[in-house]
Amino acid sequence: MFVLFFAVTPKKRHLERSEGSPIVPHSARKVLKLEETPGSSQYLSSRVGSNRKDASGNKIKRLEEDVRSLRRKLRKLEDRVSELEKDKASNSKTEQVVEKADRTGQLAKKKEGQESVSKKEADSILETKPCQAICEQDVEAIVGKAIEDQNKFKNLCLYKFTQEELVSCTRTGKRTIKCMDNVKPQLDHTKFKELEILVLKYTSYDKPTFQKKFENLQKVLRREKNGAV
Repeated sequence: MFVLFFAVTPKKRHLERSEGSPIVPHSARKVLKLEETPGSSQYLSSRVGSNRKDASGNKIKRLEEDVRSLRRKLRKLEDRVSELEKDKASNSKTEQVVEKADRTGQLAKKKEGQESVSKKEADSILETKPCQAICEQDVEAIVGKAIEDQNKFKNLCLYKFTQEELVSCTRTGKRTIKCMDNVKPQLDHTKFKELEILVLKYTSYDKPTFQKKFENLQKVLRREKNGAV
């Protein structure tokens, strides 16, 4: 009988590796498995280091958020301070305007009292002197002491023209729809231009307003004359 002996090569487990993976000794593999095992000292130390890194990163993030929040609050405070400074400046200007208005009002009341007396003087000049005899000083008295533009305007008209001239004459002397047959004569052109210059000088009227006011005054004087007749 023949006995066949087959040589069996023992497996080198500590050198086993899969295709394409590095050769890891068996002893080193045990160390790696030990580090990955929960509860081992190596595992705990690695987890502690990881937790420290996470905590440090979170702390930095919180600090950055706090800094951003403080910057926003600082900007709001700066804007508020700027608004308060503007309000303070505006209030100061308002107080100055009010104070000036009070002084102006007091002066106006005082001046109004003076003008109310002076208006009587101006009227007395028109009553006591003929229209043509009134001099430049009288014009200053008539115009400067009248209270309103309308009074100044009327006094100037009666200074340059008599009431009869204003009633019986027209500004242009032309035919109109209302007056086709009996055309009234034209007012003295030179005197009318002088009146226009005085009115524009001593009142706030412009040229169109002056002409309209003049025609209205003529209408009023004519109605008064017709009513008296």
